[in-house]
Amino acid sequence: MAMNVEKEIADLKRRVAELEGSFGYITGQLREVQVFLHNNIDSRLTSLEGKVDAGFAEMRDGFAKFDASFRKLPDTIADAVGQALRSRE
Repeated sequence: MAMNVEKEIADLKRRVAELEGSFGYITGQLREVQVFLHNNIDSRLTSLEGKVDAGFAEMRDGFAKFDASFRKLPDTIADAVGQALRSRE
């Protein structure tokens, strides 16, 4: 019976050593994935921020043009109505 316990202990030690090696391999792979994601996400977020800023700038320009046209609208309507009234006379 003593030999079976020693054999089981040796077998357990071997299995633990195999698991430790597998665990080290997996953690190394995960570390590489983490570094890859960190580097790529950081650059993509920076790119996305630039695109969002450019989009908002374009929207501001569009709203400024719309505002300018909107401010001219009363004069445009008055001119159109005035011309219509003058053409009836």
